[in-house]
Amino acid sequence: LRGSATISEMQQIPPIKSELVAQAVEATVPMESAVKNVPDEVVDAVNQAQELLRAAAGDPVSATDTAGATVTAEMVKERGGKAATLLAGALPQIPTDTEERQRIRIQIQQLLAQAYYKAGDVAHATETLEKLLAADPTNQTNALLLVNLYLEGGKLAEGKALLEKLPDWAVADPTVYLNVGILFLNKDSAKHA
Repeated sequence: LRGSATISEMQQIPPIKSELVAQAVEATVPMESAVKNVPDEVVDAVNQAQELLRAAAGDPVSATDTAGATVTAEMVKERGGKAATLLAGALPQIPTDTEERQRIRIQIQQLLAQAYYKAGDVAHATETLEKLLAADPTNQTNALLLVNLYLEGGKLAEGKALLEKLPDWAVADPTVYLNVGILFLNKDSAKHA
């Protein structure tokens, strides 16, 4: 893959927009009947939320949908908002008494962060990822997603500090470094304007 970008010291360039898609989110949360003592309404809510998030990505979610159907920004926000509401309501109903249930809660929180992001609620997506990272500072996927959210939100210091904590091999997408460079360039240009 090759790409190019023109960078001018005279004009401010907005950061490249990145999509929040966690690896753990791409797989479905194991919310089938194998999960004991999780209420059926929680399973249904999570399944509905996942369907909404797939629909927000333009993926077919039923036999009547067509692959590649046009999905507008409004539709993405609406579906993300509905998914976030379902997941936020389901999360408190999951007990924390076993390791399996705690793992499921973490996966649902990752889905919730994605739903908030799709809904345009970057603040709640960021807050959710911050909580997940505080609970497991070794989760580099969540850390990288949080770096991207910080940079997208213009929080250069937070994004840079978190990025510096990650091992070099954890950053497979150079967009993160490009965004940091663009933000520093814009910050420096604004100082000299």
